[in-house]
Amino acid sequence: MEGTRVRPIWLEEDGELWWRDLQHSTMNPGPLLSTTQPEAEDPTRSWRAVLLADRLHSPQQPARLSDPLTQALADQQLSRWRTALDRLAAADLELARELRRRLTVICRDVESLVPAWPTDEDQLADVLQILLSPAHDDRARATLTRAWLNGQPRVLAWPATTGKRGWVAIGLANVTGEPLPVRLRWSDSYQAPRALELAPESLERLSLRFPPDLPPAQLLHTVSIEVGEQVQQLRFTANPTPARPPALVLGPFLQPRTLRAWQRGQYTTDAADRATRAAVRRTDEGWELFIECRGEEAGPEQALALLDPRRLRAADLIGEAVYLFIGPVDNPAAVFAVTRSGAVQVFTGSVATSDVSVARRAPASGSDFAGAIGDDAAPAALSSLRSASSTPTSTIWSATIRLPAAWIDDEGLIPLGLIRSYESGAAPTSFPQPVFPWRLEPGRLLIDTSQWDELDTSRAL
Repeated sequence: MEGTRVRPIWLEEDGELWWRDLQHSTMNPGPLLSTTQPEAEDPTRSWRAVLLADRLHSPQQPARLSDPLTQALADQQLSRWRTALDRLAAADLELARELRRRLTVICRDVESLVPAWPTDEDQLADVLQILLSPAHDDRARATLTRAWLNGQPRVLAWPATTGKRGWVAIGLANVTGEPLPVRLRWSDSYQAPRALELAPESLERLSLRFPPDLPPAQLLHTVSIEVGEQVQQLRFTANPTPARPPALVLGPFLQPRTLRAWQRGQYTTDAADRATRAAVRRTDEGWELFIECRGEEAGPEQALALLDPRRLRAADLIGEAVYLFIGPVDNPAAVFAVTRSGAVQVFTGSVATSDVSVARRAPASGSDFAGAIGDDAAPAALSSLRSASSTPTSTIWSATIRLPAAWIDDEGLIPLGLIRSYESGAAPTSFPQPVFPWRLEPGRLLIDTSQWDELDTSRAL
C-alpha cells in the first residue's frame, strides 16, 4: 500500500463467547441499554452498545444508522471487537467475560444508572491491538489482557462538598464486579485511616471530618484513596472563603461532567456567549447576591415545574433561570429558582419575593457586573462577559437577591451553590462544582461573612 507492505489481520467471529451460557443480568435490560444511546449513534463507538446488549442476552439491539456508509464503519468496528473477544475467549473464557464487562460497565447511583466504562481511545486501541495482533498466541493474549485490566482504575474518586465547616465529601465509584475494600487516609495526620467496602458497580458519597492535628497554616490537605496498590489523591481546603470588600466574586460556572472529564478529573467552564457571573457583597441593607447572565432571547418564558431538589436532573430544568441552594447539602435552608422575568419558584424553605429583583438589558448597554462590584474586583470574571460576541437576539439579565440573616449561622458562614439553566436547552452550568447529568447537585462554597472589613465597606457601594 503506497510502497509499504501491510500484513492483513483476518477478522473471523467463531462465537466462542457469544454462544455460551453467560450470566444473566438481574436488572431490566431496557434502562441499562438506554445508557448507551449516545454510543449507539456514533459509528466509531456503537460497538459498545452492541456488546452491552450481547452481555445482557437482550433481544433489543441498537437501531442501525440511516447512512449505509456510517453503518458500514460501525459494522467494521463491531467486527474487530467481537473477533478480539472471541480470540481471548478461546484462551480464557472468564477473562473475556471480565473484559467485556469492563468495556460496558454501568454503575448504580441510588435510582440512576451511570456509564463508567473506559473512554481513553489510546488505551482501547492498545487492548484491541493485543487481541488482534498475529504476533501473540493465546497465552500471550491472556497475559497481556490481564495486565491491561489490572492497570485500569478500580475506583473513580472525585471531591465534593458538604457545606459544613470542618467537613469534606468524597464520591467513590466501584467499577469492578466484586465488593472492594477501600482505605481513606489523611496524608498529614496521624489519625487512623478509614476503611470501608464498596458494593460492586456502585457509587457512594461519604463525608469526612478534618482531623484536629492537620497543620493549621497549610492551605490544602490531601486525602489518599487506597485500593490495593492503586492510590488516588484528592486535595481540600479546610478554611471557608472570606467575603471582603468590594465583593466576593463567584465563578466561573462549570459545565456538567462528561464521562471522560469525570474519569480524568477535568472541568470545563461555561461558554462566553452564555456566561454567568455572581458576587456576594454587603450593603447598607445587609448581605446580597448579585448575578449577571448572558444568553439568548428565546421567546416566551416557560413555567417552572415543582420539583424535588434532591432529585433534580438536567431534563427537569426549563427556561432561563438561576437555581440557588442555600445551606448544607444534606439539610438546605432554602432551594429556589429565579427566572429572567423575576418569577420565584421555591422548592425548600421560605423566600420572600420582595427580596428578589431582576433587570434585563440589551448587550449594547453593557454589563452591570463591573458597576456592581467595582472594575478592579475581578477582571478575570468580567473577561468572558466582555469578550462574548453579541447577536441581535442576545440579552443580558441580572438578579439581586437579599440574603436574610437566618441563612447565615452564628459564625458568619453561609453555604451557597448555584445552577444556571438556559432557554435554548443547553446543558446547565453550576458553581462551585460541576454537576452530573443525572444528579444536579452543585456543591457548596462556604462563605465567611465575618471577615468583611468595616473600614472598607464604602468601596462596595
